[in-house]
Amino acid sequence: MIRSFLKPFLLLVLLATSVSIHAQSTSGQISGHVVDPSGANIVGATVQLLNAQTGEVREAKTAESGDFVFPGVQPGQFKVRIALIGFKAYEKENLNLSANERLSAGNITLAVGAQSETVEVQADRTPVQTESGERSALLDSKELSTLMTAGRDVTALLRVLPGVVKDGGGASQLGTQSAGTINGVRGDYNSLSVDGTTGNTRGGPNLDTPMNYDAIGEVKVLLGNYQAEYGQAAGSVVQIVTKSGSKNFHGSAYYYNRNEAFNANDYFNKNKTYVQRPISRYNTIGYNVGGPFFIPGLLNERKDKIFFFFSQEIWPTKKPGTLRQFMMPTALERQGDFSQSVDKSGNQVYIKDPTSSSTTCSKTNTSGCFPGNKIPTSRIDPDTQKLMSILPMPNASGTISGGLYNFVNQGVTKNPVNQQVLRVDYNPFTQLHTYFRGTHMTTTNDGPNAAAVNALMQWGVPFFYSTPSRNATLNVTYIPTPTLINELNVGFA
Repeated sequence: MIRSFLKPFLLLVLLATSVSIHAQSTSGQISGHVVDPSGANIVGATVQLLNAQTGEVREAKTAESGDFVFPGVQPGQFKVRIALIGFKAYEKENLNLSANERLSAGNITLAVGAQSETVEVQADRTPVQTESGERSALLDSKELSTLMTAGRDVTALLRVLPGVVKDGGGASQLGTQSAGTINGVRGDYNSLSVDGTTGNTRGGPNLDTPMNYDAIGEVKVLLGNYQAEYGQAAGSVVQIVTKSGSKNFHGSAYYYNRNEAFNANDYFNKNKTYVQRPISRYNTIGYNVGGPFFIPGLLNERKDKIFFFFSQEIWPTKKPGTLRQFMMPTALERQGDFSQSVDKSGNQVYIKDPTSSSTTCSKTNTSGCFPGNKIPTSRIDPDTQKLMSILPMPNASGTISGGLYNFVNQGVTKNPVNQQVLRVDYNPFTQLHTYFRGTHMTTTNDGPNAAAVNALMQWGVPFFYSTPSRNATLNVTYIPTPTLINELNVGFA
């Protein structure tokens, strides 16, 4: 009952929204041309498209032209199987479809023979693009798992692709920088998307919500001649496609460590024996798990309808701030005794008594100064005295700094990052494929060197703030007939 109601309801929704919604998509298509040994087109052959990862099967017939087309296919690895009475069955494996690709299985010749016999063919690993004029480059899952950057910033890997010029090693921790200059076009004009949802920061070239390596299935860069749906990009289009679950359970866990114990002091504090080597700790902890979602006896018993993939990455990061110098009150000054206080030129500092009738307080006339340059204890406000205790004691002598500073600080900022990525794919029947992907990330700044703290206050003022970021995509692809396809892609960023 639910299934019979679901089909017309989804068709109505998709037809109603397909006119007004203009979204990007990561789905592609797989096509081919089937002939007999004489070169004549074969009509009515049964063509099956099998998803090697989930086991999902789609079916079509060859047209009068001998062609078959499977539109609205999500990226992945596929196998094509063709069968017709009087001919040997034909199978072509390892058809790797990337985001937004029009992949051709080629011209396929069926050999005469029994249908029980099968001809198996392996697809080319790097097929020539014949179905589209677009120029593109690809980072697949194998390259993503073997290449590494210090901060696991996926945009930093784009430098290995043709036409990409990018400086720097990427973000220091789970984050992104600009995709770089691609084909001579500035990074500000590139478009970045995650599962078809715009990912650029508002008015900027970076990803608003970065993705950890282990949640990404592939990264595709459309360099030129791409379709009209990407017309908002003056430069290139960077498409990030997340991983999905499969018919078998898979998972992994990992840990990476960077520590100041392996570092040398930098140039600015290498000769300052009173400043210790700053804490610099980047710990990356992560895991992921994916597979079929089922409830024995109740839901998805055959494990071929609902799949999930979950990834979490945590960075309990501590990193050094900028080396800064300050002038702090000395032990005597905290007690109101300024008899030993001098300015940066070495001249005596004179403290004016605000209750004195004299307005003059200088080296030549001390009538308006506190006697002996000492403020009586009774004149010091107790609240101010307590506030003074927050300020650190000097740790450098004025002779070293020439009287410019007496306290040196290189504070530590805690920047823990926590990201979760969840994707659920649901294929209730052959004509309908849906998936939802949600990403949530929290970045915390805790410490005196947090970005929002004024440089003049970075001597130890406690500070804390947290920044959440979210990105989500809902995709529904419905194919009611071989010649009609409706795809809805809704995103939030």
